[in-house]
Amino acid sequence: MTGRADGTKRLRRAGRAGAGADQWGALRDVLRLPDVRRLELGWGLSLVGFFASTIALFVYAFDEGGATLVAIYGVARAAPGAIVTPALLGLTHRVPADRLLRATTGARAALVALAGAAAARFTRRPQSCSRSRRFPRH
Repeated sequence: MTGRADGTKRLRRAGRAGAGADQWGALRDVLRLPDVRRLELGWGLSLVGFFASTIALFVYAFDEGGATLVAIYGVARAAPGAIVTPALLGLTHRVPADRLLRATTGARAALVALAGAAAARFTRRPQSCSRSRRFPRH
């Protein structure tokens, strides 16, 4: 009985190793296609931009209004997606996927730029040390 259990364990290990090798080979085959590489690169950069802007705006919101403003920002960021997603799903059969992806990514970039401009415009600026040296109190 012990020989059978050992043989089963060996077969399981061999099966796992073979499956992993097949997966890496499939990944290599797919990434040899230039269109797929560009798509993956664009998607990855889009995610990096999304997460970087989210972190920056969370830090800004926390600085300005604490955890409450961070929660409000989180809801304000998620709500439009929940509202717009069903409409965009209806467009996926009528509009080419690459065009829809470009339009949504461009709209998101424009909205992040507007949020950054609004944050820069309405941020309270700290008093600099050099100003107090130039204008001493009497």
